[in-house]
This record gives sequence, C-alpha cells and structure tokens, in this order.
Amino acid sequence: MPFRLQQATIEQRGILENLLQLYLHEMSRYSEASIGEDGRFNYPFLDLYWEEAGRYPYLLYVRGGLAGFVLVRQLAHRREQACHEIAEFFILETHRELGLGEEAARMVFDSFPGVWHVGALRHNKAGIQFWKKVIFRYGLKEVTEATSHCGTRIFFEFETSHNSLAGQA
Repeated sequence: MPFRLQQATIEQRGILENLLQLYLHEMSRYSEASIGEDGRFNYPFLDLYWEEAGRYPYLLYVRGGLAGFVLVRQLAHRREQACHEIAEFFILETHRELGLGEEAARMVFDSFPGVWHVGALRHNKAGIQFWKKVIFRYGLKEVTEATSHCGTRIFFEFETSHNSLAGQA
C-alpha cells in the first residue's frame, strides 16, 4: 500500500492538532487525562515541535489521505550518541493492521541512527505489544525494557545504525 511519511510544516500545525485530539481521546482510556472546559484535550508541547531544535513532527499519508502522525524528540545524549524518543505515535484505526505503523516506525528509526526510547502507557497493552513486535521485526538483539519512575509507562531502549532517510529528517 503506497504511503509516505512527511515532516509537518508550521502550516500543517492545525492538521496535526486535530489528529492529536483523536489520539489523546484514545489514550484517555489508559490515563487520567481529562477534557478541558473548551471540549478539547490539552497537549502543551505541540508548538515546541516548530520552536525547539531536536523535535520532528511527521504526518503519515496513505493513498494521498491522512493516516496518522509521529512526534519525535531528541533527548540528552547517551553513550556519546544522540538519543531519540517517539513521544507520540498514532495511526487512524481504519489504517491499523495493515503494517503502516510498523513501516512508519522503521522509517523514523532509520532517519535518526543511535539510541532510541519508545514506549506506551502501562495499561495500553496493545501499544506495548505493537512496540515489542516492531522492535523484534526490526532485528534488534539488545533491547532494554524499563518502567518509568512514576510507573505509568513501559519503555524500550535500543540502538539503531541505519541512516536511510537522514537527509529527509
């Protein structure tokens, strides 16, 4: 199925914000997130993806239509390499189970070689299984699994060496 992962421009901020509402609504079943008085979920970090270096917003398109998004951010360096995190990852339900999420994750991992953190909320069993499957199929042999200090998230840490899309990131 033809798809593309495209870095979102500031002009596409509204599109990403709309998709974030769908994502945050879905994630609210696993967290204590509540809807605001304005009828929207709050995501205070969105503007930082165009204001701070080391943050990368991506939109995913399938057959020319929106299918999801990926928010990547660079964390502090570890082991003298860049450390990146997939901060948020969302595929519209109608496009799940088609392998798009796995392929999008692979493309993002290939774009930023080095140490990675990915994870999901502790109660999001489908999200945890998704990341385990993606990491296994990516062929990584050294993966560390940990729980966040507050116990709400499960994280996986691993290192990639590919660099197929770095020029497009």
